[in-house]
This record gives sequence, C-alpha cells and structure tokens, in this order.
Amino acid sequence: MTPKILGQLLPATVEPVSAAVGPLARPARIVPAATSMGEIEVLFRDPELTCLVVLEPTAPARVGSLSRRRFGEVMTGRLGFGRAVLSRRPVGEAADWHPLVVGPEATVVHVAGLAMARNQSLIGDDVLVAGDEWGLISTSALVASVVDALVDASSRDTVTSALSRDRTMRTLRQWCAAIGGTPARLVAVLTRVEELDAVNASGGQAAGDAVLRHLASGLMQRAPGGCHVGRIGSGELLTIGVLPDLPDEEVEPTVERLRARLAEAALAPAGLSGRLSRIPWPITFTVAAVSLRGWADADLVVHDARMSLTAARTSALPRPVLRDLPGRR
Repeated sequence: MTPKILGQLLPATVEPVSAAVGPLARPARIVPAATSMGEIEVLFRDPELTCLVVLEPTAPARVGSLSRRRFGEVMTGRLGFGRAVLSRRPVGEAADWHPLVVGPEATVVHVAGLAMARNQSLIGDDVLVAGDEWGLISTSALVASVVDALVDASSRDTVTSALSRDRTMRTLRQWCAAIGGTPARLVAVLTRVEELDAVNASGGQAAGDAVLRHLASGLMQRAPGGCHVGRIGSGELLTIGVLPDLPDEEVEPTVERLRARLAEAALAPAGLSGRLSRIPWPITFTVAAVSLRGWADADLVVHDARMSLTAARTSALPRPVLRDLPGRR
C-alpha cells in the first residue's frame, strides 16, 4: 500500500463495508423493442458492448435485455430461423423479458446473491440497474466488490469501523519502508480516552462503545486525505500519514496544526442522549510524533507517541502545593 502525501487538510472518506450498487453501475445502451436485429448486429460490433436494455414504448413498465451471449445464440439459428430472416425481426422477439433488475440503492452483497442464484446459463449476464438512467453491472464486478467488502470488513474494528490494530500496524510498517531514502516523514497522532473502564462502569459498555465511535468518526472526518485511522488499544486511536518534503522549521508547526485539528474530534457532542447522558464526558489526550526525514520505524513511532502521551498526562496533573510546616526552618 503506497502512502499518500499530505496536502491540504481535506476530510478523509471511509468506504462502507457494503456499498450501494448504483454508483458501481456503468451506463447502459437502450434500444426500442422494434429495432431490427440487423441494426442490433451493428451495435454488437463494439467489443465493449456486453448487453442492451430493451424497452417497449407502448408499455413503459416492460423492461427486457439482450446480452451478447443471447444475441449470438439467436443469430446462429439455434432457434430454427435463418440468419437473413432473423436480421429483419425486431429485437423484442429475441430479448429476455425477465432480466434481473434492481434499484440503485440495493447493496452489492444483496445483488451479488441474486445474480448468483439465477439459472446457471444466466449467471454471466449483466444485472440491470434501474434509476433516472439505466445502468448495468456484471456478475464478475459484483463478486469482486463482495470480496473487497469482506477484506475491508475483516480489517476493521467492529466497534469504531476504524482500521484494526493489525491492519494499522501493517500499514504503518509498509509506509515506514516506503519513505526510506525519500525527503518525506511519517507522522502519527495518538488519541487516548482516559478512564474508559469508569465510563463502562457508570454507563455500561455500550456507553464506552458510543464514546469510541464518536471519537473515531470525528477523527476520520477531520483527517487529511491519504491518512488512515486505526484502533490500536482499548481506548487508543492512531491516525497515520506522510508529510511531504518540508523545511525543518515548518515540520513542528505543521504537525501541531494536524494534532490540534484532530483533537477537536474529542470534544463532547452538543447534546448527549441515551446512555451518554448518564456519564461525564471522559478526558481525552491527543499527541503527535513525527519521524526523521527519510527514515521511520513503526514501533519507534508508536513508542514516541506514547512517550508524548505520558508527558501530556504529567503536565495535566495538578501541581502539589508546598506549605511550611511548624518548626520548619
């Protein structure tokens, strides 16, 4: 996985585990049912064309499809007609008027299940996606998307949807190796929720989970494009990224701006409801660590961040008040 260089502080996006099928569909070519098969043959000379959506103008609710496979079967005379005769017949006579049609909001996982449940001879046919504009998506694209979704789900923390510890550390090590010998630096921002056990004790584990979800969501919204957010401990979230080549005097201010931006995610929401209304909002520390130019070690980066966390905790402790005791000189 190649690290992305931090540019402007743009919100990062999180891919859902199961995306809607609409954005994945490609535009479909639409033909009226009265179009001759001879005209259809010309269209299928385009090697990129895999399927046509066939519409009946007199019956708008009637939707059919003609796949390249079905077109080939028809035009080779398997249905008992000569090629010359078939070329003059309307495409409506050859179309499949019972194709698999789904809405754009249907999930990829659901549509893939429907596609694979079809008759064996139809599994390779595209699925029609209804909407303002008709779309198509192939079974192979659906299966690939499901595999991606499963990989994505297995690499995410079940509570926060941030990356899992293993995935975070693996990515961190890959990025450390990738910046070797370059002018880039690796930056890590550690966010720690203090006394999470006390939150769970007063509001139940669901309250602690809600705090972590709020925090992770805020971090992912505020993290610059190219950054990753992962949960590496019970109450610890780590945001990692790569700084571009910067003059030495600009590194510290840049890292501090990033830390301050991510620290905003720890602010209590405007209105606490449900279990969160029963607990005081926990104290949270946000600290940052940055590697040397062109060299970084994953374990050392995390160690430096935790050392900064210890320093932040110490500075937050109330200072002891020393009083002179009677008889003290």
